[in-house]
Amino acid sequence: MTAWAVRAALFLLIAAAGALAKGIEHVLLISVDGMHQVDLDKFVTAHPDSYMAKLVAKGVTYPNTHILPPSDSFPGLLSLVTGATAKTTGVYYDDAYSRILSPRGDLACKQIGAEIIMDESIEVDDTTLFSGISVDNLPRDPAKNCAPFFPHSYPKVNTIFEVLRAAGKTTAWCDKHWAYDLVNGPSGNGVVDLFTPEVIAVTPPDDFELVFGNDMLKVQAVLNQIGGRDSNNTKNQPVPTIMGLDFQTLSVAQKKWGYLDAAGTPTPQVLQALQDVDAALGSFMARMKSAGIAGKSAIILSAKHGQSPIDRTTLNKIPSSKLSAAIAAVAPNEPAQLTTDDVALIWLKDSSNAPKIAAALQASNGLGVSKVLFGAALNAQFGGVADRIPDIIVIVTPGVIYTGAAKIMEHGGFGEDDTHVPIVVYAPFVKGGVVVSDAVATTQVAPTILTLLDQDPNALQGVVAEGTKVLPGIHFDLHGLGATLEDVLSFGAQAPVSAPASAPSSAQAPVPKP
Repeated sequence: MTAWAVRAALFLLIAAAGALAKGIEHVLLISVDGMHQVDLDKFVTAHPDSYMAKLVAKGVTYPNTHILPPSDSFPGLLSLVTGATAKTTGVYYDDAYSRILSPRGDLACKQIGAEIIMDESIEVDDTTLFSGISVDNLPRDPAKNCAPFFPHSYPKVNTIFEVLRAAGKTTAWCDKHWAYDLVNGPSGNGVVDLFTPEVIAVTPPDDFELVFGNDMLKVQAVLNQIGGRDSNNTKNQPVPTIMGLDFQTLSVAQKKWGYLDAAGTPTPQVLQALQDVDAALGSFMARMKSAGIAGKSAIILSAKHGQSPIDRTTLNKIPSSKLSAAIAAVAPNEPAQLTTDDVALIWLKDSSNAPKIAAALQASNGLGVSKVLFGAALNAQFGGVADRIPDIIVIVTPGVIYTGAAKIMEHGGFGEDDTHVPIVVYAPFVKGGVVVSDAVATTQVAPTILTLLDQDPNALQGVVAEGTKVLPGIHFDLHGLGATLEDVLSFGAQAPVSAPASAPSSAQAPVPKP
């Protein structure tokens, strides 16, 4: 073959790959909160005819995926949709601290320094599904005439939703609290169709079946969106370019029942939660096929966080009050904010107290301390947003949870069980059945989504700041050019999952904007 012919062939290959990439018009992003890679492995092995098994068989799997800690829901979700870690987003936890904001209720911003808690407590009424955010329950921003500080103001960088909306696309997301206004990003307008039925509104909030019902509200919302309707099924809208949801049932099952052994053999409740996710996945596939978008839709399965400990014999629950007492014994009146799960984030009133407090915690007995980060070591890993970065982070020994509650698993920390989560990417004409053993991070999902949609991943500020790469191993299979797009993935014929009979008929009220 002549040099000219080689160049011509290469040009044709590149052009064909580009045309295929432009053929992907929709991405469905699924976060199964609490899911580990071992959960996926065991489920697919035991259920080879499952929809997750089909996704793995036709997709690209990354068994060496980790979320970069802290592995809380807020930084975990932002890693998936911004391409950045907490050091860049400035979001270290859903319960954190700011040295420049004022507390909620301080309408004149007389006090500087405030807890930033972004959970159900910011709502008008967290006992109802759709009450909305109360501005009276938000911190205040002295730099903006003491205006309320909304969750979407929390990230310091933009989201994929903002990038795509700026490109004229329809965007959608479903999650568990109204605080997930977070994904709108700094503009406050990233998501066209945000559906956030309050999970705490179920009574009791850790009831497996009731949380499953809440998940099904979100499943039905996504099915509506795939079908060209809004989340509440009240009007027609274009099928979102980016859409997705989180599942909470697995996380509840893990916290209440856990696993049977250190190998991650699921209890019946954990298995049921995974089966529920699988059934929903089949419903999404079936709806995509019936809507005629199966051949131009990508599906990405991952998780905001894992859950620890899988091995119940290592469980060591320590009341947070013991940690508070140890801190106060060294520096009375400290800390300004202590946030704990299977990690401890500590913000101090006087940062100069950090070395002596860190030394005392490191030398302590009975507090489950493995390592204490502070000063230069902490800044090297997490520095970037000075007004929010903790002064001290306590990394615990495996199995430790700072709690007095009945739960037997938790997330937020640095351990393997917290951070080793799955990523599976399916996209039309991407060579499937591929396992990529490279170490990857959940931050790589965001630039990958934009690349699949033929958008510039460098439009994400977090990607530029951290140099985040697209996931490796995604190669277009040019031999599939003659295939019918509808036949690329074996979509199941299962009937769509329906919302429970108790699902509310009223539409979700919009999140109030400043």
